Amino acid sequence: DAAVMQSTGVRLSMNEKNLLLGIAIDITARKVAEEEQRLLSGIVAQAHESVIVTNGEGLITYVNPAFESLSGYDAQEVLGQSPRILKSGTHDQSLYGALWKTISGGQQWQGRLTSRCKDGRLITEDITISPVRGETGIIQAFVAIKRDVTNQVRIEHELRQQEKMNAIGSLAGGVAHDFNNILGAIMAHVDLAKYALGDERGAVREGLVAISEASERARDLVRQILLFSRRGEKTVEAVALN
Repeated sequence: DAAVMQSTGVRLSMNEKNLLLGIAIDITARKVAEEEQRLLSGIVAQAHESVIVTNGEGLITYVNPAFESLSGYDAQEVLGQSPRILKSGTHDQSLYGALWKTISGGQQWQGRLTSRCKDGRLITEDITISPVRGETGIIQAFVAIKRDVTNQVRIEHELRQQEKMNAIGSLAGGVAHDFNNILGAIMAHVDLAKYALGDERGAVREGLVAISEASERARDLVRQILLFSRRGEKTVEAVALN
């Protein structure tokens, strides 16, 4: 394989002779490392996830373009700052204390946090923070990779709400169906009692009429409950809001 050499030359005069001293150093490994670093920097810069790098004291030394786009902060605004500028105020302080204790102890931390953007907008992020040790084993930096999951969380919430409504609808439909059977029996016995009275007028008939009217209103209510549970036919009709 071809090697990359770095050479220097110096002219010397010795015993009335002109000499040229040349020194060549093999820098192949350094060039490979530099190329790998440029490649890694390019990957981080083009990553869709936000990347924050801090020093060992937790002060920001680098952010990638994705962070700038999502948070609204320019890199120059946050360099030298603490990531606390992104605190939303929605989490208990003990959470941040536990986070710092974990990463400063050399362990990786993973979790979901709500962050505040420059414009005050709140976003939800899945975050992984990893400590970076130097050759001596001392933590020299921390790298945070953050993924915006705001829309995912909203969709999950909507799905949970939909599942709750479906469960309520199923329960309401079952109760309404059983109640409808009870109403059927009540209305049938009221009709039989009214038939037994014949043309007789009085408090008993008025009571039976009141029971019949109340049963009909209950039947309409049951129909609406069944419609809510999607077990009945959908019809459009006028509703008295009072």
